[in-house]
Amino acid sequence: MINLIGKKAQIACGLLCCCSMAYAQSNDNSEVVVLNTGWEFSQAGTELWQSAQVPGTVHQDLIYHKQIPDPFYGIN
Repeated sequence: MINLIGKKAQIACGLLCCCSMAYAQSNDNSEVVVLNTGWEFSQAGTELWQSAQVPGTVHQDLIYHKQIPDPFYGIN
């Protein structure tokens, strides 16, 4: 009797897995969301927004906008 219950549980689990995979793959509402463009940064309390690179750091963006000197250039 226990073996029969185990077989039924295995079959039910297998069917559940198959149905879940079929449902996950049948979603036709796929949409690509681009996250590496359109980013900006500003100093708190100011109105000036400047473009930012993603992936990247705020230090790289400050160097690009000549707000701070490049620490990798010259004797810095």
